[in-house]
Amino acid sequence: MADRWQAKLARPIVMRDGTKLETLGEAGAFILALPENYQHRNSWIKATASLIEAAERNGDIEAATKAVERAAFMQFIWTPGASKQK
Repeated sequence: MADRWQAKLARPIVMRDGTKLETLGEAGAFILALPENYQHRNSWIKATASLIEAAERNGDIEAATKAVERAAFMQFIWTPGASKQK
């Protein structure tokens, strides 16, 4: 199978700053670029685990997308519905 890190998220995620995440890999890179204190928060740890599950173990991409959205919402860097407006 092709590199699953290139698989599309269930839907694009557009952060408040305009950053658009469309693939599992982009979401993973986004998390790695966050300040370390963000990365160690439970919501980002769960999002990372969900992305790895989806990319490396053929896991649920919808679950990974929701986990990234949830973590970003809790960090106040994403607003539900914002992705649909852009």
